[in-house]
Amino acid sequence: MWGKQSCLQARFLARQCLSSDEKAPSRRFRAPRPAALAASACLAFAVFAVALIRVLPAPHGRADYLIVGTLATLAALIAIFAGLVMG
Repeated sequence: MWGKQSCLQARFLARQCLSSDEKAPSRRFRAPRPAALAASACLAFAVFAVALIRVLPAPHGRADYLIVGTLATLAALIAIFAGLVMG
């Protein structure tokens, strides 16, 4: 079914496809460095938590801190997701 010539052509095409993928870095998935990703998530958490604490009215109750922590965690997870998708 497969002749020697067609096997050689298939191998040549496979090598050519692999070498062309290596030359085009836009087609490969490149994850950001883990330290930069963790730092951006921590920064997003801290900035968002401080901003929400300042926005909420002065006498903070337990529920206020729960809401602030939840929304700050959401912001950190969005920062991680954005770093993975865009990085």
